[in-house]
Amino acid sequence: MLSTPLVVLSVLLLFHGPGPEAAELRAHAESKARERAYAEAGEVYVTLAGLPEVDRIREMFNAHTNFEAAFLTSREPRHLCRALVVAERVVLEDRFKDEDMGLFWRELVDQDLERLREDALKTQRPNCRFGASGGPRSIVPLLADSDAPRVRMPSPETPAPARDLAPPIPSRRERAHTAAGAAFTGLGVGFLGLSAGALAVQVDQVQAIRKQTDLVSAQNRPPTSADQAWVDDRAAQARGMRSLAIGIGVAGGASLATGVILLATRKRFTRRTALRPYGGAQGAGLLLQGQF
Repeated sequence: MLSTPLVVLSVLLLFHGPGPEAAELRAHAESKARERAYAEAGEVYVTLAGLPEVDRIREMFNAHTNFEAAFLTSREPRHLCRALVVAERVVLEDRFKDEDMGLFWRELVDQDLERLREDALKTQRPNCRFGASGGPRSIVPLLADSDAPRVRMPSPETPAPARDLAPPIPSRRERAHTAAGAAFTGLGVGFLGLSAGALAVQVDQVQAIRKQTDLVSAQNRPPTSADQAWVDDRAAQARGMRSLAIGIGVAGGASLATGVILLATRKRFTRRTALRPYGGAQGAGLLLQGQF
C-alpha cells in the first residue's frame, strides 16, 4: 500500500493553470517516459520543476521516480546518483506542507544512499558516494547537476570537516517497531502478574482445605456433608485457578518474548521490496523493486 506522503505527492491537483511552457515540458517528459528514456524524462522534469507556476515538489518527485526507473532498468549507478541529488535538493529546500512529507523525503535520501552502497559492494565499482569497497568517498559532481545544491568539496590541503556524531533521528518505521516491542513487553509483564495472582489464589484455597481437614481430624469426627461440600467447592476453585494461571502464564511468556525480540531488533532496516510509480502525470507504469 502506498504511504501517506507518496499519495500526497501522486494526487496533487493541476488546477493552478500552468503556462504553455510548462505544458510543453510536461508533455515532452511523459513522451520520454513512454519511450522508456527515463533519464531524459527525469532531466525534463527537473527543468519543469524550476518554473514558477508549477508544484516544484511534485515535479521533483516525478524526476526522482524517472531517474530511479533508469537505474532499475540499466543498473547504472549514475542514474541513482542523480535521483539522490534530486531528493537531497528537496530536503535542503524544506518546502514541505507537513512533517509526514518531510519524513518521506528524508527516508528517500537514506534509501538511495543505502542502495548506492549496496551496489558498490555487489559490483565492486565506485559511484558518486561510495568506493568499490563500499566506503564513503567525497561527493562526485554529476554532469547534469547544474541545479544541484552547492557542496563545498574538501581540498587536499584542508581536512574534511568532522562529521556530526549526534545519533540520527529514528524513522517512522523504527518508532513503530519500538512501540510494538514496548507494547508486547508490557502486555507480557501484565499477563505474568495476573498468572502469579491466580497461583496465589490457588495456594490460598489449598491451605484452606488443609485447615478444614485438620480441624475435622482434631474433633475426632467424620466430615459432615456440609464439610465435604465446602471442601469440594474449594478444590474446584483451586483447579480453576491453576488452569487460569497456566493459560495466562503461557500467553504472558509468549508476549514478553515477542516484545524482547522486537526491542532487540529495532535498528533501522532496508526495505527489501517496494512498488514505485514512474512516468509523468498520465503515468507510465509501476516498478517492483526487490532485494534478494
